Amino acid sequence: MPNFRQLLQLASLYVGYGLSVFVRKSFTFVLPDVINSTGVERSQLGLVTSSQCIAYSVSKFFSGFLADQYRPKLLLQLSLIGSALTAFAFTACSALVLAVIFTVTLQEDPSQFGLQNYQEEHSGDKDKSINKNETNISQVTSVFLDPFLFLLGISYLILCGIRTCMMDWSHLYLIEEKQFSPILSSTIASSMEVGGIVGSIVSGIWSDKASISPGSVSRVKCRLNVARNFCFGVTLSLYLFVHHMHHYSNEIFVVLVGFAIGFFVYGPLTISGVAALESVPGHMCGAASSVCSAFGNAGGVIAGLPVTYLASHRGWHQTFVYICYLSLVSLALFWQLGRMQCQLKQDDTKDKTS
Repeated sequence: MPNFRQLLQLASLYVGYGLSVFVRKSFTFVLPDVINSTGVERSQLGLVTSSQCIAYSVSKFFSGFLADQYRPKLLLQLSLIGSALTAFAFTACSALVLAVIFTVTLQEDPSQFGLQNYQEEHSGDKDKSINKNETNISQVTSVFLDPFLFLLGISYLILCGIRTCMMDWSHLYLIEEKQFSPILSSTIASSMEVGGIVGSIVSGIWSDKASISPGSVSRVKCRLNVARNFCFGVTLSLYLFVHHMHHYSNEIFVVLVGFAIGFFVYGPLTISGVAALESVPGHMCGAASSVCSAFGNAGGVIAGLPVTYLASHRGWHQTFVYICYLSLVSLALFWQLGRMQCQLKQDDTKDKTS
C-alpha cells in the first residue's frame, strides 16, 4: 500500500503534467472569439496550433535524453516557469505557484522512498545491459528501425492526431457546424478532458492487472490487447459524436459522449507509452520514449494546419468523418501489434544469456 509521500509524489506529477497541458492548450478555448474579433482564416489558426505542436515536439524529444542526464524535478520546474514567462494572466500565475510547490513535494528517485529502481529490478545490473559504445543517436536509429516500435509509433501518431483534433477543433466544429452554444461546446470539451483523466487511470490499472495474469502471453501483448479494446470505444464514441450529436440533443447525452471520447482516446495513449518502455532494454527507455513522443507530436502537428486546410475545402463535418475512419486504422494497427514482438528486447535477452 503506498504511503503518504508516494501518493504526494504521484499527485504532484499528475497535477504538474495537467497544468502543463492547460497552459499549452489555453489558446484553443479562445479560437471562436479570435475568429469573430480578428477575422483570421482557419488555415492561419491551424498554422498557430501546428507551430505549438512542433515546438512541443522538439522540446519533448530532447527532454527524453535530458531526463537521463539531469534531475527530472529540475526539468519540470524549468518547464513550468518557462511556460509562465511566455503566457499571461491565470495560466502564468498558476504555473509559477506550482513550480514552487513541486520544488518541495517532488523527489528524484524511488530509493528516497525505500523502493528499488524499476530499471534495476527488471533489467538486472544496469552496467551490464548498457553498451558503452552505443550513442543516443544509434539508440534512436535502432528504435526507429524496429518494425514493432515503428508500428507502435504510427498508432500513437494516429491517436494523438485524433486527440488533438478533438481537443482543438471540436469546440469550433460544434459551434459553426452544429449550432451549439459556446457554453455547451466548452462543457463538452471539458468533459473530454475529465474523461481523459479517468481513462488514463482505468487503462493503467486494467493493463497492470491483465499483464500479471497467469499464462504464456507477454506483458506487452496483454497491455496491447487492453489498448485494442479501448480503440473499439474510440470508434463508437466518435461515430456518436459525428452522426448523433445535435444542438437539440439531450445535454446529458452530449456530455457523456464527450466524456467517452476522452476516456477511450487517452486509454490506448497511456498504454502505448508503457508498452514502448517495456519493449526495449532498460538503457534504451529514454530513446524509446523520445521516439514515441516524436510520433505522437507529429500527429499533433498534422492535426493543425493540414486539418484546417482540409476543413476549408471539404467542411468540418467531412473532416470529422475522416477522423472516424482513422480510428478504425488505429484499431487494425493494435490488432497487428498484438501478433508482433520487439526485436530489441529479444536481442538484449540473448546477449545476457550468452
